[in-house]
Amino acid sequence: MDNIKFSSILCSQICHDLAGSIGVIDNTLDLINPEDLTSFPKDDYHFVSKAAKQAIIQIKFIRTVFGNSSNSILFNEAFELSKLYLGLKKIQLFWNNDSVTKEIEAKLIMSILYGSKIILPYGGSIKILQKNSSDFEIKLKGEKVIYFENIIPLLNSKSSVDLGNSKFLPFMYAGLLSKEKKFNFNQSIAEDKITYIAYRN
Repeated sequence: MDNIKFSSILCSQICHDLAGSIGVIDNTLDLINPEDLTSFPKDDYHFVSKAAKQAIIQIKFIRTVFGNSSNSILFNEAFELSKLYLGLKKIQLFWNNDSVTKEIEAKLIMSILYGSKIILPYGGSIKILQKNSSDFEIKLKGEKVIYFENIIPLLNSKSSVDLGNSKFLPFMYAGLLSKEKKFNFNQSIAEDKITYIAYRN
């Protein structure tokens, strides 16, 4: 896939994710008549405030995953942003910090977290176990866990995303990062859990 197609899919997915929160703000403001407004209704204020906060969380998270940044992302920053973002999807995050902070492949891990919403559509939990800089595991568990056979090929850069399947783009992006960092991925599948295992040869 060339850079133009990749960029178009990425922009499409980001706009789709942000449209919900921004749409709530727009729709709520449309219902307010400025001529009759003496004070901002509490219910309307609540909707606008909540939607604005959700949009900000998503923008900060997406900017960290896909935007330009330094080679090292502090663990606390990666964890807090990921925790807040996944919280919007009703997913709890558990992430150990046993390894040296500068060696955490934060963007790679966060891109997989970004795509996790299609695997855990009704929420659940994600546990990241990182023993060292050479391997880590991401365990996704929920009441309903959806398995996609194309995710591992994407993580291993063995396939690409079709224009109609932008929901898989985070895994393709993770595959580009894993290729650069020389990671390979395997998986373990159970009834209520999928574990992605990353390792270096």
